[in-house]
Amino acid sequence: MSNSEQGSVRHFDDGRIEVKIDRSLFSDDAVKAAAYRLASDCGFALSLESDTVMLVEVRFKTDYPEAKRDEMASAFLNEIIDEDLRIRVRTETEATRNLILAAAFSKTNLL
Repeated sequence: MSNSEQGSVRHFDDGRIEVKIDRSLFSDDAVKAAAYRLASDCGFALSLESDTVMLVEVRFKTDYPEAKRDEMASAFLNEIIDEDLRIRVRTETEATRNLILAAAFSKTNLL
């Protein structure tokens, strides 16, 4: 990654932005979830450059302000961090959540 450890951003003349994501730092699911959260403002095309790098092409709506495109790239990178942390917390707390749910439903007469 050239611009940062998180991901590098490349701008194209037609307004697209390409973000390279280091897959050793962030899961594919985190990248997909981040893209989904921001999909109301732009489209995302995901592909693999290699086993360790995911390419994300950000395609903006025609009326999306050019001045805000860098902000969107930063927001996307921040959203990836957020989603990655959500996935980690969900994974780390799964056993506890399942115990709490099992205890809660064991005291009901659902059957």
